[in-house]
Amino acid sequence: MTKAELQFSVTQGPKQTFFILIRKSNSVALSAQTAMQAAVNWDFGSPVVVDVTDTVQAWCKGQMPDYGWIIRGANESFEHDNKNAKCLITPPKVVVTYYDYQY
Repeated sequence: MTKAELQFSVTQGPKQTFFILIRKSNSVALSAQTAMQAAVNWDFGSPVVVDVTDTVQAWCKGQMPDYGWIIRGANESFEHDNKNAKCLITPPKVVVTYYDYQY
């Protein structure tokens, strides 16, 4: 694998920074432990693309468990009844580029 990108678009909501967080456990709680992958500023109508190559390579090599990501807006809280989560996004997808050179 040479490159991995997390891609999504914002369809509705207030302009804000999104935080792409690496989940560090399989907990479904909003307060699950995370590590920062990226902070992203975006524009409506443009796809959001985050380079996640290092994380996906670490998952593939078994260097860290793959629990996925959490995409969270700057105004969101960790509460279960999160009334601040007002942005709508398209289903995120991971696009992986893989080159297998044979000579």
